[in-house]
Amino acid sequence: MMRQAYFYRMGRNHFLLGCSIALFCVSDGRAQDRIFIDPLFGSDQVVVNDVYRPDAPRVGGTTSELHYDLYRPAQLSGGPILPETLPGMLLVHGGGFVQGSKTNSGIVQMAEFFSERGYVVAAINYRMINSGNPLLDPAVESGPFPVNPPLDPGDYSNWANNPFNYGARIANAANAAHNDTSIFANQFFLDSPELGVDVDRIALAGSSAGAIISLMAGYGDHANGPQYDFGTIISLAGALYGLEDLVEADDPALWFQHGTNDTTVPYSNAEALLQRAIEVGLTHSLHTHESGHSIWEPYFNFQTADGLTFAEDSTLFLYDQMDLSELTVIPEPVAAGWVGLLVLGHLACRRRRKQI
Repeated sequence: MMRQAYFYRMGRNHFLLGCSIALFCVSDGRAQDRIFIDPLFGSDQVVVNDVYRPDAPRVGGTTSELHYDLYRPAQLSGGPILPETLPGMLLVHGGGFVQGSKTNSGIVQMAEFFSERGYVVAAINYRMINSGNPLLDPAVESGPFPVNPPLDPGDYSNWANNPFNYGARIANAANAAHNDTSIFANQFFLDSPELGVDVDRIALAGSSAGAIISLMAGYGDHANGPQYDFGTIISLAGALYGLEDLVEADDPALWFQHGTNDTTVPYSNAEALLQRAIEVGLTHSLHTHESGHSIWEPYFNFQTADGLTFAEDSTLFLYDQMDLSELTVIPEPVAAGWVGLLVLGHLACRRRRKQI
């Protein structure tokens, strides 16, 4: 009986040790599952080229259809459970207000990057200048940028074809793009419950011209833009062009990237934005590089001092600033889990003891 009792105790101890190791491994594994930070999901493009604005006005009384794509995270076999409520992101492409699309390779890569981390991501098109046919230019609209139309309001074709007034055309196109973005953003906010998105945790991100739009929509007057606050703004080579005073301390936090040798959107714009953020106490994070107006190479491949890519660093910034830990559903290894395993171990050992 002494020998049998010894083996009973050994069996029980080994079982409990095994349970402890198993629970430790499970807990450790779950600690590695950093939802909204690591690429733990697939990416599904669930909406392709759908219309969000069927009649955006252009010069001459014509209109254009504006489209968007929507990406959702996809549950992977053996992966973590997708939370019921997710963060959202709206992406605005660049192209100098004369070209570009929601299907640009960098925009698609960014959409997939964040949807694989648990975001619902929308990418949009907006009205742009068409240099080949001025009648396709956006209609003259009010917006954040001051525009000086011709003395004769009906002589828009003259103004649009005047190369010395190209800056005014760009300003007008920027206003139109800002207004298009605001219209989509308002609908995205309204649809957020149906999309499973937390309305208070939607980021706005853009590159180049799209970053200019994002900054204007994120920090401008609500009467002239989105009706809700975004959770965070991401600007890849953007600018406010002298309107930095729009930024206030209680505005969305800002993560921005800019090339010190940028001649398209000069780095002085990033310096002005940085100075304003420091002055008012806005939470911000600036990442610089020396590759001029390059956007996607720095964002996805350049590294911070901590060895993270700029893109990875931006996920941590979003995670902290939008309190995304509150949306995760990963259970912590609480005492109840230990109690359950101990009870199972005790029952198994009792059953073994009766057989001895």
